[in-house]
Amino acid sequence: MDEAKALQEIEQHAQDVAALIEKLNLGKVHLVGHSRGGAVAVEVAKSHADLIRTLVLPDGRIEMLVPETAEGKAAGDSTKKVIPGKPERRRTSQSC
Repeated sequence: MDEAKALQEIEQHAQDVAALIEKLNLGKVHLVGHSRGGAVAVEVAKSHADLIRTLVLPDGRIEMLVPETAEGKAAGDSTKKVIPGKPERRRTSQSC
């Protein structure tokens, strides 16, 4: 699958997750995204920060969401990096 198609799918999945959170009237949630779900969770947090209390990315695959720069590669290299902006983030230097 090409990168543009993958990004479109992630955006669609993020919209679906946000719609589900709203439909179930969950308020602010603790969102966990593992592997490719990490990219979906980041996209939900970017587009619907008002729905997210915390964001957890154990082994989240977020490198496709960051620019091809040294900073982008460092951010995508590990889920140990903090993604700027809302919601509340915690920095960790340990793997789970």
